[in-house]
Amino acid sequence: MKAISILVDVLGPIMRGPSSSHTAGAYHIGRLAASLLGDEPAEAEVSFDPCGSYGKVYREQGSDLAFAAGLLGWSMTDERFPRAIEAARSSGLEIRFAVEPIPGADHPNTVALRLGGRGGARLSVVARSIGGGAVEIVRIEGWPVRVAGGAHEILVEVDRAAAGIVAGFLAADGRALGEALRRLGLPPDAVLLGLARGGVIVAAEAARALGLPLDVLVVRKLGVPGQPELAFGAIARGIRVLNSDVVAELQLTPAQVDAVAREEQAELERREAAYRAGRPPLDLHGRTAVLVDDGLATGASMRAAIEAVRALGAARVVVAVPVAPPGACDELAARYPGIECFALRTPDPFYAVGLWYRSFPHVTDEQVTAALGAAPPP
Repeated sequence: MKAISILVDVLGPIMRGPSSSHTAGAYHIGRLAASLLGDEPAEAEVSFDPCGSYGKVYREQGSDLAFAAGLLGWSMTDERFPRAIEAARSSGLEIRFAVEPIPGADHPNTVALRLGGRGGARLSVVARSIGGGAVEIVRIEGWPVRVAGGAHEILVEVDRAAAGIVAGFLAADGRALGEALRRLGLPPDAVLLGLARGGVIVAAEAARALGLPLDVLVVRKLGVPGQPELAFGAIARGIRVLNSDVVAELQLTPAQVDAVAREEQAELERREAAYRAGRPPLDLHGRTAVLVDDGLATGASMRAAIEAVRALGAARVVVAVPVAPPGACDELAARYPGIECFALRTPDPFYAVGLWYRSFPHVTDEQVTAALGAAPPP
């Protein structure tokens, strides 16, 4: 997968405007909120906290134009961008801007949006622009969430009794993935490797559909300090891959990189001990390894996984995911000649893995070990 630039590629195809936070970030917030509304926006109220920066500069920095363009669903490169407010009004979308307190605002670029759709849908969200065009939605209808451009997972808090129902959404994609993999004619010694945690739930269902063994591969994303959802790399056992563009653009020092890697290495070892208890070491020499995750975002974790299974002697490597950005598989295949990669869905715009699930649950250690225990060993 090609290197992702925080300045131009985090949530959209290109950055636009004088400020990555106030223009590019505003565009992404507007477009993401409109997508979550699930209806054509007819009215929008955009509020900026008086203690933040948006309220002081939103006209000078073009934030108002950016919010309008995002709500209209335009491309960032649309030549009508400077006339977005007038275009919104002409299309029947009324946008109001206000400076008023936002409860719980803890970031200078916090914004609240209240949207109404032509079909009657209503939505309120609180979001923040966190730099370099990256954004986070932190509340939806008052509920705390975290929807971020570099997010690989979204935490959804549910009652314990509903956990099985929520996990079923991941399992459904696993069954669909298994049917798609059947067409590849995998050999009987192939093994499905779920990337912990969510990938194990998907892989378990795919393995069941194919009648193939299941195992786990623990990979840990290396998150940017202060923006942990944005990956600057990933690690697997004995493997470290870095996104050099992100490291360079954020001016991460070797000491910072090593500090994050040490912390994630400790968690990687904890998970391996928990998941592999009683299981023999992975033996992939001469075998087909099918790497399964719940989706591709930056691709850093999958890159680490590919290098890990190649180091373990896999003769054939297949990457299979339910959802990925357009072109992600082509980019992985170009970086690692000989691998096979496919995704069930490649939506454009992509935004984040979790947006393409009706529910995207936080998978527990217990669910991972249960899925591994119920499947045939490799």
